[in-house]
Amino acid sequence: HRMLDNSLNINVNVSESSQDALILKGAPDVVLKKCTHYLVLQPSEHMLSKPSTKSGSSSPLPNMVPTLLEIDSAFESEFMKVYEELGGDGERVIGYAIKSMQRSLSEELSEDPQYTERLKVDLTNFSADHSKPSDLVSALPIHNNTATGLVFIGLVSLQDPPRDEVPQAIADCRAAGVQVVMVTGDHPLTAAAIARKIGLISHDTADVIARKRGIDRSEVPEDDVKAMVVKGTDIPNMTETDWKILLSKKEVVFARTSPEQKLTIVQQFTKAGHVTAMTGDGVNDSPALKQAAIGVAMGLKGSDVAKEAADMVLLDDNFASIVAGIKEGRLLFANLKKSIAYTLAHLVPEMVPVLLWAFVGIPQPMAPLLALCVDLLTELVPATSLAYEEPEALLMQVPPRNAKTDKLTSFPLLFYAYGQAGMVLTGGCLLVYFLTFESFGISAQQIFRNNNRYFNGNPHNKDVIASLTGQSLDASQQTHILLMVQGSWFLMIVCGQATHIWLCRTTTVSVFTHGVFANRVTNIGVLIALCLGCLIVYTPGLQTVVSAQPPDSLLILYGTLVVAAVLWTFTEGRKFITRNYPDATVNKYL
Repeated sequence: HRMLDNSLNINVNVSESSQDALILKGAPDVVLKKCTHYLVLQPSEHMLSKPSTKSGSSSPLPNMVPTLLEIDSAFESEFMKVYEELGGDGERVIGYAIKSMQRSLSEELSEDPQYTERLKVDLTNFSADHSKPSDLVSALPIHNNTATGLVFIGLVSLQDPPRDEVPQAIADCRAAGVQVVMVTGDHPLTAAAIARKIGLISHDTADVIARKRGIDRSEVPEDDVKAMVVKGTDIPNMTETDWKILLSKKEVVFARTSPEQKLTIVQQFTKAGHVTAMTGDGVNDSPALKQAAIGVAMGLKGSDVAKEAADMVLLDDNFASIVAGIKEGRLLFANLKKSIAYTLAHLVPEMVPVLLWAFVGIPQPMAPLLALCVDLLTELVPATSLAYEEPEALLMQVPPRNAKTDKLTSFPLLFYAYGQAGMVLTGGCLLVYFLTFESFGISAQQIFRNNNRYFNGNPHNKDVIASLTGQSLDASQQTHILLMVQGSWFLMIVCGQATHIWLCRTTTVSVFTHGVFANRVTNIGVLIALCLGCLIVYTPGLQTVVSAQPPDSLLILYGTLVVAAVLWTFTEGRKFITRNYPDATVNKYL
C-alpha cells in the first residue's frame, strides 16, 4: 500500500490462488488518464447463475458478462457527466483501476528490490493517450509494462458531510471580519459544493456567471465576480496581478492543492498583510504550518511532525473550536484593556494633589501612604475581577484589530483613562476637598493663598483665622482638618472607582444590557475595596499611620453621586455613539 501523490494511491493485492493484481485508486480524472480500457457488463447468451433452490428466487444479477472496451471520447464525455453530477452534490468521488500482474509481487521484488519505487515513478509519469490506438501501450519503455494497460473499473461516491456546527462557525467568522479560505485536495466541483453547503461561498463564481449569461468565461467582468474556485495546477502560473485580484475576493476556495501549494498560499496571504492561520494534519503540511502566523494542527488524526510545527493543536479536530479560540482571544485582550483603563484612571487623582501642593501651595490633599493603600489594597481585587468578565454581545461582530496600531495601551485607552475618567474622578475629589475646608469656614480663595504656611501638619504653626466664620484655628485644629481632608480625598478615590468599574465592564454594549451585577467577582471586589477603604480611615491607630481622619460621610456620598452621574452619562453616551455610528470620527478618540 503506497501513496503516489496527493491524488493517487496504489495497492498490490497478493493472492495465493490466482494472479496478483495491481489496484489504483484516487482522483477519478487522474486515474482515468492512466487507463486504456474500461470494464462494462454486457448481455450474454449463457446463464452466469442459476435460480437459487434455497431462497426460491432468481439471482439479482442479469445475464451479463464483464467486457473490456477501449476508452474513447464518448466514454470520457459520459464519465465527466457522472463525475460532475456526483461532485456537484458535494460528494467525494474516488476512481478505481485494476490490472493483473504477469508475475507475482515477490518475484518482481526478488529480481528488482527497487521495483515498487520504479512502479511509483511509472504510474506517476504515465498518461494514456485515448486519441491514439491502444496497441501503442505495449511499445512504451516502461518497467515490465506493469503501469500500462490499466482498466478503469468504476467510481465510488462517498458522503462526508461537514459537521452541523460548521455553518454557524463560518457565519460567526464572517460577522467577526475573519475571512475563511478553503484549501482542499478535492475536485473543484466537490470543493465548491461543500463550500456552498457550509456558507463559505454565497455568490456565483465566474464559471457559473458565464453559464447563466451564455457568454464565455473571459467575458465576465471582474467586478461581478465575488467568489473564486482556484485549481492547484493554476497556482504556479499565477502572476502578482492574479494574486492581487484573488486576494481582493472575500470568498475563495483552493481545490486539488498539494502541500507545496499550501505553502505558496500562506506566503501570498501573509505578504498581503493578513494575519494567517493555517490548519493541517500531515507531515507535508509542516512548512505551511510554520510559515503561518498561527499553525493549527489536528489533535486526533494529526501527525507528530505537524503537531510539533504548529502553534496550536485542536484536540477535537473541530473547526468550530478555532472560532471559540478566536472568541476567547478577543475576550482576553478586551478584558486586559478594561483592567488597564480602570487601573490607570486613579493615577490622575493621585498625581494632581502632588502637583497642586508643590506648585500652587495648597494644603496637601493626600498623604503618600494613602496613595500606596489605593495602589496595593483597594484597587487590587476590583482590577483583577475584570479578568472574569463575560464577553460582550458584539464581541464577535467587530472587525479584527490592527496588530500594528491597536496595542494594549493605545491612544484612545490612555485618553479615556487620563483625560476622561481620571479627570472626572479628580473633579469629584476636588469638590469634596473644598467642601470639607468650607465646612470649617475656610474658603477656596484662602486655600490658594495658603502657600504651605498653614494646614501642613506642623505643630508650631501660628493660628489662622477662617475667612468665612472668623474662627481662630490653632496648629492642632489645622492638623485635624488636614487629616480629614486627606481622608476624604482617599475615600473619594475609592468610592469613585467603585462606580467607575461598572462602566469599564463594557466598551460598546450598554452596561444595563450587559448586566450591571452579572460579574459576581466584580461585585465582591467592589465590596472588598469599600471595606478596606473604610477600615483604613476609620480604624483608630491605623489613622495615625496613614495620616487620615474620618471625613463627613454626607460629603463623600454627594461627591460619589456627582462622579457617578457624570461618568455614567458620558460613558453610556459614548457607547451609544460607538454602537450606532461606528464610522464616526469621534470614535477614534473616545
